Amino acid sequence: MALQERQRILRENVNEIDSLLARLAGFVLNKPTQDRSLFHLSLNLLIAKVLKEHRHQRLSTIEIVEQVVKLDNQCIDVEIGDPFYVAVKRKLKQLHKQKVIIGGGFHWKIK
Repeated sequence: MALQERQRILRENVNEIDSLLARLAGFVLNKPTQDRSLFHLSLNLLIAKVLKEHRHQRLSTIEIVEQVVKLDNQCIDVEIGDPFYVAVKRKLKQLHKQKVIIGGGFHWKIK
């Protein structure tokens, strides 16, 4: 092959790689980071429904997370520290700060 032909092929390959990297960067930058991306339904509504159904008892965070995931029609085994647990725990802390629920730490109850 002539030198010019090799340079043309190399430029095409570099352009294709640049295009693929740009598309990949778009996926990485647009990765969902908000809690709602984990759940199909509103996290606030899911938590409210769980707490209202158990109005007269305190539920642990993991119990709430398990019921929220179940209500959201997701078949996931929840463990402490996974993204679902972290998202629900964060929302529970926000609701506690807004004085919507009582509790703190590990057990929660609707006011």
